[in-house]
Amino acid sequence: MTFSEAKHSVDTIVVSVRQGDVGLTDTMIATAIDAFNDAMAFRTNAESAAYHLMAVVAPVCFHRRHLADELMPIPFFALLGFAVSEPEQAIAWMENHLASKNPFGDMEPSEVAWLRRLVIEKSALIAWFTRAQEWENELADL
Repeated sequence: MTFSEAKHSVDTIVVSVRQGDVGLTDTMIATAIDAFNDAMAFRTNAESAAYHLMAVVAPVCFHRRHLADELMPIPFFALLGFAVSEPEQAIAWMENHLASKNPFGDMEPSEVAWLRRLVIEKSALIAWFTRAQEWENELADL
């Protein structure tokens, strides 16, 4: 799958999830996000990948909260390649982007508000960052 195809796929999924498309399965969502992540691997740097992944994953997880523990670590995994090694650094990265005029692109105000609450509460973000670190350690052990 090309980068353009993968990007179009995740953009379509975000719109569908926002519209409450019940025909879109969790597996379809996760598969599309994985393909997008794979397509970005050689096309961008780690920080940019984390940004674009957050722009896709956060809206999906806002509307389908049960997917958050599975999907929210993905952008943090990309941040590990940007020399972010502590959860506090990842939270600061998020705060920086959330302070911009259009945080993470075309996110809806309710999705941005959800991320801001997560930054204030911190515990879920720390857990997701820790999970990303576990993935990195598992890969290092292979």
